Amino acid sequence: MHKRVAILFFALMVIFGMLTVNLSYILIQNTEVSETVGTKSETVNVSRGGIYDRNFIPLVNTDKSYICYALPSTEALKKLEPYMSESEMADIYSNMSKGKIIKFSCAHIFNENEIVSVGIVKRYNGENLCPHLIGYTDGDGNGVAGLEKNYDSFLKMTGGTLRATWSADAQNRILLGQKISVTETNYPDAGGIALTIDKDFQSALQKIMNNSDISVGAAVIMDSENSEILASCSLPSFDPQNVAAYLNKENAPLINRADTAYSVGSVFKPFVAAAALENGIEIEHYCNGIISVGGKSFRCNNGIAHGQTEMAQAMEKSCNTYFINLGQSVGAEKLLSICEGLGLGKSFEYEDNIYSKRGNLPSLSELSSPSSLANLSFGQGTLLATPWQMAASYSAIANGGVYHTPVLMNAILGENQEVIQRLVPDEGVRVISKETARHLDEILRGVVEDGTAKLGFTEKAQGCGKTATAQSGWIKDGREILHTWFCGYFTYNEKTYTVVILKEDGTSGANDCAPIFKTVTENICEIIDERK
Repeated sequence: MHKRVAILFFALMVIFGMLTVNLSYILIQNTEVSETVGTKSETVNVSRGGIYDRNFIPLVNTDKSYICYALPSTEALKKLEPYMSESEMADIYSNMSKGKIIKFSCAHIFNENEIVSVGIVKRYNGENLCPHLIGYTDGDGNGVAGLEKNYDSFLKMTGGTLRATWSADAQNRILLGQKISVTETNYPDAGGIALTIDKDFQSALQKIMNNSDISVGAAVIMDSENSEILASCSLPSFDPQNVAAYLNKENAPLINRADTAYSVGSVFKPFVAAAALENGIEIEHYCNGIISVGGKSFRCNNGIAHGQTEMAQAMEKSCNTYFINLGQSVGAEKLLSICEGLGLGKSFEYEDNIYSKRGNLPSLSELSSPSSLANLSFGQGTLLATPWQMAASYSAIANGGVYHTPVLMNAILGENQEVIQRLVPDEGVRVISKETARHLDEILRGVVEDGTAKLGFTEKAQGCGKTATAQSGWIKDGREILHTWFCGYFTYNEKTYTVVILKEDGTSGANDCAPIFKTVTENICEIIDERK
C-alpha cells in the first residue's frame, strides 16, 4: 500500500475511534442538543485603516494570504489530502486526533461546511511602494515609523476585525455537521489617509532607480504647479515586513534620503541667476578656468577655461568663475532673499506635526567675506539642501516664479472612503517675476539640449534642468565623496513635472543623473498616454 494512502487510512481509523468515544460528535447529527450547543470563536485578523495614493488607490492592504479552518472530521481529511504534502497532513492528523479545530495555511481556497478559507489582508506586499514615507508596524500591529506611527491611532480606529466561529458543546468540544462561519466587521475598512503620491509614478520611479547605477541616493517627482509630491524614492530601500534585517546594514537603508540635506553644487546656480535677473544685473565674463576672490582661488571643473561667456552659456557649461563673479555683483543680501523665498534653509510640515529637514542656508553674517559668498555662488561652502527642497525650488521656476510649500498629505477618508477632510496646497508666494522665470526656463532648456545635461534630452517632452557635481567634505578611503545631481522639469500635455535625482558618491551629474531624468520623463509620458 502506498505510504500516503497508508497514513491517511491510519489517520481515519484514529479519528473514527475518537468519534466513537466522544458521542457528542455523532449525536449532533440527529439529536436535539439546543440546551448544550454553544459557539466558540476567535479573532483571525485585525486590519488597519488604509493608506492610499492621490486617486484613492491602495498602497497597503493590497494582497491576501489564506488561512484554512477545518473541522476534525473524516470529510475534511478527504478534501484536504489532495492539496497538502505528507508532512502537512501528518500535522493535521495529529491535531484532528485531539478533536481540535485545525488552522493552517493553504494555497487552495475552500468554501465548504467542513473547511473554510479565510482571506487575510497583508499590510505590505513585495513591491513595497514608498516605504520611507509609509513606515512600518511592529509584530502587534502598532505603527513604529513613518505614516504608520504618526497616524497610528486613526489607522487603528479605521481598522476592522475578522472572526471565525464554530459550534461546540457544553464541554467546548467541536460539534461536527455544522458550518464554520466567518464574520467581517469593517474588514478591511476603506477608511484611512490619502497621499499626494501617484501610485503609477511611484512604481515607475522605484523601478527606474533600482535598475540604475545609483545604490545610495534619492529621486523625487513633484507637481510643478503646487509642489505636491507625486513620487519619492530613497536608496537603499528596505522591506517593511522584515525591518530587523536592515537595522545594521551598510548605508543605513532606513534613512529617507529624499529628506536628507546634502551639498548641492551647481544646481544652485539658477538661483544666483534669478537674484541677478530680479535686480537687473547681467554680466559678461571671461573665464580662464580660475578666479581669485578674497585671497582664495576658485576653479572651474578640472580647471577648464570657458573663455568669454554670458549667463546662458555659463549655465550650459556650468562655469564656476562666471557665477562667482555674478554672485559678487548681486551681493549676499539679495541672493539670500531669493534663496529664502525658494524655501532653502526652511523646514516644512509634510505630515501632521512632522517636519522636514531644514538643510542649511548661510546667514548674512557668514557671508560677510567675499570668499564665503564666492563659495555659495556655485553651491558650495556650508549650503545644504534636501532633494525635496530642491524639487520645490525648481518647481517655483517651472511655475512662473510662484513658490509652494511641498505637500504630501491629500485627504482623510471615512469608512466608506468618503472624504472627511481635504488637505489642499497653500496658495503660493511669488518669489521671482514671470519674466525672470521665463528667462530661466529658456536658459535651463539650453542646458538640457546643448549643455551638461544633454544626456537627459528626449524628444518625448520639453525638458529643462541643471546638473551638479558637488564636493561633500566627506572623506572615504582618502578621497572626497562627490554628490551628483540633476534638478529640472519637463512639460507634457500642458502639465509640468519637476524631477530631482541625487547620487551619493557619484562621478558627475551629467553622467550619473541626467540619463535617469530622460528615462523618468519617457516613463511618465507613457503612463500619461495610457490613461487617455
